[in-house]
Amino acid sequence: MQTGLCKPPQRILAISFKKDAAKTLKDRVSSRCPAEQASRFDSFTFDAFAKSLLDRFLALAPNWCRPPRDYGIYFPSRDEWLDFLNGLDTPAELGGEAAAQALRLNQIEQWGPLPLEFGAPADIRAWVAGEWWKHCLNMPQARITFSMINRLAEAILTHNPGVSRALRLTYSHVFLDEFQDTTGPQYRLTRRAFHASNAVMTAVGDTKQRIMTWAGAESEIFDWFDEHFEAEREMLQMNHRSNARIVQIINDLVTEIEPDAVETICARADDDVPEDASEFWIFATDDEESEKIADFIEDEIAGGRSPDDFALLVRVRANEAEDRLQPFFADRDIRLRNEARSIAGTAIQELLADEVVNLILGFIRLALGVRGQEVYRPVQEIIGAILGTDFESPRDVKRLDERSRQIVGFLKQETAAPPADTNMEALVNGVIEAIEERPLRRIFRQYEDDRYFRQILSSLSEFMTESAAEVDDWRTLIDAVEGKGQVRLMTVHKSKGLEYHTVIFVGLHQNAFWAYQRNQDEETNAFFVALSRARERVYFTQSRESGGTARIRGLVELLEAADVPAVEFADGD
Repeated sequence: MQTGLCKPPQRILAISFKKDAAKTLKDRVSSRCPAEQASRFDSFTFDAFAKSLLDRFLALAPNWCRPPRDYGIYFPSRDEWLDFLNGLDTPAELGGEAAAQALRLNQIEQWGPLPLEFGAPADIRAWVAGEWWKHCLNMPQARITFSMINRLAEAILTHNPGVSRALRLTYSHVFLDEFQDTTGPQYRLTRRAFHASNAVMTAVGDTKQRIMTWAGAESEIFDWFDEHFEAEREMLQMNHRSNARIVQIINDLVTEIEPDAVETICARADDDVPEDASEFWIFATDDEESEKIADFIEDEIAGGRSPDDFALLVRVRANEAEDRLQPFFADRDIRLRNEARSIAGTAIQELLADEVVNLILGFIRLALGVRGQEVYRPVQEIIGAILGTDFESPRDVKRLDERSRQIVGFLKQETAAPPADTNMEALVNGVIEAIEERPLRRIFRQYEDDRYFRQILSSLSEFMTESAAEVDDWRTLIDAVEGKGQVRLMTVHKSKGLEYHTVIFVGLHQNAFWAYQRNQDEETNAFFVALSRARERVYFTQSRESGGTARIRGLVELLEAADVPAVEFADGD
């Protein structure tokens, strides 16, 4: 953008694996570029990109598998899948019931490429796929999975060259983040969209952080990219995040995993390093583990650190970890925020990465008198997009300012009463009405799913109501909703792309890494991801009550090889 290589009206497309990573990229571009430039940067997840294509060109999808415009997103359970299979009258000539029962859901969702016409099925997989599409589309409200959306988006590009050509003319540059976790269907869609185009393609990733093979991440994905896009590989050796000690641990671990790996260089080699930059804490019981973690953070906060500086990472089951840790944090008046906790059907981390949520919270901050480009610019960009603002036109900019003042004026009235006395649902709906719902949903295609849009608004209203019961003023309320002044708790998967001053990996034991014996590479990569989130310090904890380490001895040996000291805590230490 800033160099002018992407000339108006062309745009840059960034595709990330996680929603919050996509938001972070968008926020970083917005903070560094003028509004006109930032408005030409599109940041999606793979799912959101596929859905945007489907929603925009729905009428061009093959008729036999085309959902209605009000389709819903389907997350079928194992029982629902089995019920579907059990209800089939499977043709004997294709293998009968036994052949159908052997198929997995992902094999059917990913069946394709989707033809324009669904003819006589050639095998049992094609036949079951056809029945599955009928089943999903004939529900009282048609529902399809994100994998099916991906296949529909690919079909639209395949059967409609004009759409493919328009997409290629739109984007001069395409950036693929966390590329090591890309699945086969996601890659096929990307290839269909941009192979042999003039777009500058950049894929960034680290095979040591591949932790999504269970979800279909392809181990040969970089080789495919090299071949199909004639890419040149460049090693990014410089680590700008972590201090020298943590980079040293990273290099020691990598050497154990890949003896021929290129060493990472610490960009902060001259910075001071804490004496206790990394330790492995071992406890007899869960309560001792939780108490030590809470005491440690309490002491750090007393010494001047902010709760935001800390992240507690777990391999799995963040809700169970919250139940175990929360009483000890509450006793010390430290807020622990479980990013996986569901509010009216939406995880907190997903909710706070949502565009309309951030728009509403941004307007509330403006109504409270908070100023600064980090608040005003994102709001300005979205309202400008809704109004079709030409930022070079004084008339358009005046209209934008008038609409913004109208919304801020409404919120000043709504926030005159204390938060606990405010109907948050009415406030949220009032902002949407003032913004104008229809153009908002046109700008953000994911909101064309009405049920999803209503769920997001409901989740925000409920979260604000819940938070209002614990605060006295509106600024503190918005800080609480956004997670300011809170210690984060999340799974390793949800931590990708994030960084914290101090990371504590809670639960380094074999019951957390239950799949280690079956898939050592991916479990070791998860361990590596946790380590690489830390800027200054990283700690690992084990409670023997929760599990031993005999079956994950390889992970413990990695810490030993990196000279990470093990510290045994007796009761009362």
